[in-house]
Amino acid sequence: MSCCSHWRIWLPAIVASMCFATRALPTTTTTERPEARSISLPPVHGMRTKPRLRRFELRTEDSSVRFHVREGHQQAIVECGQLRGNLQLGPKPDEGTLTLRLDLSSLRRLPSADRDTNIPAVLAALGNVEFVYHGKMVAVASSDLPGITQTTWLGRIHFDSRVIAQPIQLWRCELPGRAMRLQGQGVLATDALGAQTRATFGLLDAHDTITLGLDLAWKPVRD
Repeated sequence: MSCCSHWRIWLPAIVASMCFATRALPTTTTTERPEARSISLPPVHGMRTKPRLRRFELRTEDSSVRFHVREGHQQAIVECGQLRGNLQLGPKPDEGTLTLRLDLSSLRRLPSADRDTNIPAVLAALGNVEFVYHGKMVAVASSDLPGITQTTWLGRIHFDSRVIAQPIQLWRCELPGRAMRLQGQGVLATDALGAQTRATFGLLDAHDTITLGLDLAWKPVRD
């Protein structure tokens, strides 16, 4: 068989294999990468937010302010019927301001009072006089009970043209589902309020005392 015959036999096979190899070769394509974008994720429920100032108004219908008056050996308890108040608590646990306004013309004697007690002389005011207390929280202490802390306030009483420095300690109670409360008491010096000083048996000067008892319920003010 001649060489030409051999080429005639193998030539179609060689051409077919070359075509197959050409089709089998992978084609190179250029893909564009997507542009990087920042995604804002929603806040996760339960994450702590930055502390902020909280404002409250007094819930007068659930609050009580009483004066426990001790005049010598006599004592009486009177309650204030008209009161207003504002409270602010700052981001830090020991930051806060308290304003309390009492209309002393609304004082009423409770039935347990001794009838001989001269309340007008002890309080030195039973007219249209407003008793105002402005206080600033200066310290806070935790307790063994959850939601209850002891707060210390330094402030001033504005009373019938007098200004009197008055510290007071109040328990703060914050429980879920209940109104926040401030409860406590402070002793007022009646001589500073302008009450008279008496002599007891001609030997000692007896100063009448007034204990201010507070049970204050607060409702939050929405911003």
